[in-house]
Amino acid sequence: MNRMKIFSKALLLLLVSLLTFAATSCSDDETGGWDGTYGYVQFKLSKKVSSRATRATALDKLEKLDDAKKIKVVMEHNGT
Repeated sequence: MNRMKIFSKALLLLLVSLLTFAATSCSDDETGGWDGTYGYVQFKLSKKVSSRATRATALDKLEKLDDAKKIKVVMEHNGT
């Protein structure tokens, strides 16, 4: 009898957890406040490793995307 209570409580906890996960993970991102000219994008930065260790001294090169204040993005398709 005691084993049945533990099993039913565990099953109920699992069911509630799955329903909570499904309810919170299936939401749409609303973009109602946007005017259509701006969007969002994700960047992945990778640093090219060269055979000799040099440090970039130019000011127009970034070490991290976090250092950027304003970025101009140009999208190209097939080189145009």
